[in-house]
Amino acid sequence: MFIAIYVPVIAGEERYLRQAFPEYDDYARHVPRFAMRLTRYGNQHGTFSSDRYWKHREYNAVLGCIALLGILIVKLMLWP
Repeated sequence: MFIAIYVPVIAGEERYLRQAFPEYDDYARHVPRFAMRLTRYGNQHGTFSSDRYWKHREYNAVLGCIALLGILIVKLMLWP
């Protein structure tokens, strides 16, 4: 199911990124789609920014994970 849904989505996003960002081709050659890259790409020196974390509402992912874990725990306790 994952492949059926995400492969077309990824293909569409890559078309957009190639049109919007000319340097995307180089990035795509060096960074895998699904696997993690354990080294930095290029000369990037990124650091964590709490301002960006709050601005882009990244906390929603944490809240979603906590809610899902809570639901699974309740389900486990009520329906063994």
